[in-house]
Amino acid sequence: LSGPVHELSIQRAGLTAPHSAIQLNDDTFVLSSPSEGTIALFHLGNQTTELYQMGLGDDELETHYPMARQRREGEKAFYEATRSGRSCQSCHFHGDSDHSVHNIGDLELMPATLSVRGIAGTSPYLRGGVYNRVRELLHVPEEFFGGYFITDPMRESNIEHYVESLGRPANSVTQTTASRLARESRGLEAFIKAQCTSCHSFPAFTDLSQHPATRIFPSFPDPALELDTPSLIGLKTTAPYLFDGRAQKVSEVFQNDADKHGQMANLNDQEKADLYFFLESL
Repeated sequence: LSGPVHELSIQRAGLTAPHSAIQLNDDTFVLSSPSEGTIALFHLGNQTTELYQMGLGDDELETHYPMARQRREGEKAFYEATRSGRSCQSCHFHGDSDHSVHNIGDLELMPATLSVRGIAGTSPYLRGGVYNRVRELLHVPEEFFGGYFITDPMRESNIEHYVESLGRPANSVTQTTASRLARESRGLEAFIKAQCTSCHSFPAFTDLSQHPATRIFPSFPDPALELDTPSLIGLKTTAPYLFDGRAQKVSEVFQNDADKHGQMANLNDQEKADLYFFLESL
């Protein structure tokens, strides 16, 4: 190994934002809090808890890695329960999706929760593109979920910093071959030929804008509503697709209202197959 080495002494510490609980054979529960680098041993029989800090403490992070300290505080806030008992984590499971439908102030249930991983630099946010910054979404827990027990003036900026640090899930492809690269290149050519870049432009595969919903969905019930252009990076892991989740597979996206989602009439069957392959490789 190379690089700096830190010697960490295991010491008693606090425990917030636990991620997991495991019961051992001797009625001991092991709780982990990755955000604090802490493990807790709770002894059910005598109701005692032992806390061990495995990572750097808050003071040391603040001194040497202040950005990491802010991410830690944002992660703890992400898991912090509101007065209703819900948190960001309740729906955005570990920053991803709980794959469930929800109604947060809307008249209709919306499809699977959007992942917040990899959204840095792809504003505006939500399907309607009505939020320009992550911190602006904090009005949702304040207005709909009763707010938080503790007032923290830094909560919005901390959560924003944490969420924007989350990367997309790694692509499941473990080996790149010449034939795969060739097909991805053909898919990219099809992507451009179908004029997908008019909305999903490089390098984020979004034009960071909104478009009238009826432009893509002529039968959309609200002609005044605009939809955000989502980034296509990590597309393979974010099904179902479209604003109402009607498309379970990438190929089904293009079955929506003939030639309204890209100029698919420009492509033959092989080019379409290469396009789907390319999109799933992003």
